[in-house]
Amino acid sequence: MLKNSWNIKTSQKRSNLNEKWVPKWIVRSQYGEWGTELWVQRTSFSEVSRICLVGWGTGGHIMPILSLVAHLPISRESFFWLGGNASMEETKAQEANIRFIPITTYKLTSTKSLGVLLYPFKLLQGVLDARKILKQEQPKLVFSKGGPGSVAVGVAAWTLNIPLYIHESDTVPGFSNKVLGHFATQIFLGFEEAQKWFPKNKTTVVGQILHPDFFAKNPVGNINWKTEKKHIFVSCGSQGSRKIFQTLLEQKKNFPDTEWIISLGTLNGNLRDKFEQWENTQIFDWIPQSDIPHILDDTDIAITRASATTLAELATRPIHLIIIPLAISAGNHQLYNAKAYEKMGNTMILEQDLEKVNLWEIIFSNHPKKISYMDEKILPLLKIFQK
Repeated sequence: MLKNSWNIKTSQKRSNLNEKWVPKWIVRSQYGEWGTELWVQRTSFSEVSRICLVGWGTGGHIMPILSLVAHLPISRESFFWLGGNASMEETKAQEANIRFIPITTYKLTSTKSLGVLLYPFKLLQGVLDARKILKQEQPKLVFSKGGPGSVAVGVAAWTLNIPLYIHESDTVPGFSNKVLGHFATQIFLGFEEAQKWFPKNKTTVVGQILHPDFFAKNPVGNINWKTEKKHIFVSCGSQGSRKIFQTLLEQKKNFPDTEWIISLGTLNGNLRDKFEQWENTQIFDWIPQSDIPHILDDTDIAITRASATTLAELATRPIHLIIIPLAISAGNHQLYNAKAYEKMGNTMILEQDLEKVNLWEIIFSNHPKKISYMDEKILPLLKIFQK
């Protein structure tokens, strides 16, 4: 059994706590003020049962798992990660010193292809492979973020009576989590709008799983704003974002008194020389996550896609978001993510309307003050790792 347990409480004043309590996270309160601190009481961590992590394929399935591990006062040796061989998740697990076990996967890309006929057999093979690993490892629980292969692991856990917990980031769940919802012990959600897809007696809305660095006071970073002008941060990914960057270039003359930090993406490198002609602008192919909290501290406006995790990271500060959802996202989930944030006072622009919109008017409008994101919402998820 897991003998590494902890109690969690909040306090505004450190003097109320004795030396047995150590700070783990610094977060904003639900009223958008800095200063609420989460404190974790550590006990013995000498005997730890294994915890199985499952996240396949994309950053949206992988990065939240790394953020979750960073939250937990548990040795990395307690975790093992199941995923695809020679995959992004294998690389990230190894970088985080988490033991990785590859497992056979089969991605069903379309129900209209002949591959759908093979899927039941591939799934069965995946379940058998996962059962073998789980019986050998004997984890206390399985935590899954979804992606190809997660269905096999989740079903295998269910057949072995191992508690299965899943987290769905988006307003519209992917195929894997829709299936695993039937087998899960508990389902954690990033959006209330996703509740309609799952049995309500199993769901708990906890928001997104963000790295603790996003809630640190005065985070450090290597990228700094250099002026007192209006600060605009652009992070739209690489694939499919070219039209956004072209619109910015076309409307640049309408952006006086602004400073920009732009994450251009590796696929848009041929636009770099045009952006480098702008004054007060820093261009990057990619910005490490460790630098982003520091950048956000002094950001006024952010232009972004509608990835659930990215939106939540930006919303940890009272930044006005200009959200341009990716039209080809699975289940059109980015559109529905964007609509949820539009209700919070942000701006949504459909990609087909970009040429009709005056971004200058949006950037220099008076935007309502917003409540900052998350605080203690994630605690119900963290508690499943307690004894």
